[in-house]
Amino acid sequence: MKCIKSDAELQQIRTVGNGLIYNDFSRMGPSGKYYNILHAAYCPQLAKANVNVPKYFFDTLDEAITWLHENRGEEGVNWKRGGICRAIPRPVSINSSESKPGLTQTSTTEQEPAPFREAEVKQILVKHLRQKGYQVREEVLVSNGKVDIVGHGPDGSQIMIEAKGEDAGGYNTAKMNFQVGVGQIISRMTDPRSDYALAIPMTRDFKKVLKEYKGSIGFERLGLLFFLVYRDSKVDKYDATAMAAFIHTL
Repeated sequence: MKCIKSDAELQQIRTVGNGLIYNDFSRMGPSGKYYNILHAAYCPQLAKANVNVPKYFFDTLDEAITWLHENRGEEGVNWKRGGICRAIPRPVSINSSESKPGLTQTSTTEQEPAPFREAEVKQILVKHLRQKGYQVREEVLVSNGKVDIVGHGPDGSQIMIEAKGEDAGGYNTAKMNFQVGVGQIISRMTDPRSDYALAIPMTRDFKKVLKEYKGSIGFERLGLLFFLVYRDSKVDKYDATAMAAFIHTL
């Protein structure tokens, strides 16, 4: 176990994506126990975290649980596991330099491309929409949350978009991010005059996630639109029917 001392160190651990991070609200007193949460380091719920709230890093789940039982008490009473990641760490070889955050990694083999993160997805999509004549606002507060992007088209139409991207957790976090994004945009569906969409990066892991929806009629029942965003700044827009057809091509 080690205490994470800076936001830069926290970001480095999240980027590597191995191990676990404990969000410790204990200094708030008895009420803090409701927010004491153990996350996998790759968990998207940590995207906006900082060390204003103390954070602790653990290499393994066994190490984390042992320390928490000894220092914070009973699970489910004084602390809990993250609702999205369930504190399930990424499997890492014990011989891998990735297992130790902070170590400089060198390899003669080809490196995996960097995660296509949410911020990049939004940047590309906002530029695309503006080129299409949309007036765009970002991080718009609505009655039941916040919408990543709201666009007003030249024809008077409105579209609300939830954008998702990759973290360092690979396929498992791509799947979680996609499912969270669908849930979030559904919860924002309060204006019958508006269209609603999910924007995702077109990467290997997100394509794998989409394949799981082959044959599903869920998107059509919901009336969702999709923006597929590519690293070369290409953006494809699909309605639910076209999206179902696209998935069959993957």
